[in-house]
Amino acid sequence: MVIGVRRLLVEVLKAAGALNARAKEKMKALQTVAEMEQQLKAFDEETNDARKEAELTLIHLHQVQVELGQAFLGDQTRQE
Repeated sequence: MVIGVRRLLVEVLKAAGALNARAKEKMKALQTVAEMEQQLKAFDEETNDARKEAELTLIHLHQVQVELGQAFLGDQTRQE
């Protein structure tokens, strides 16, 4: 009877150890997910900033194009 209880206790301790190992793995995985979410948020913010900057650059480029066109037409008018 004592041997049976000891074996049972050993099996319970092994199972508890395995559960503890799985819990540690899960915690590590959750930590990794949280870190990746933070990185994704940072990348998303950088992407949005870059997109806004590109849009402003495109607007500025269009304004310069219009101004150059006006200057060209004005120069042609003066030459005529």
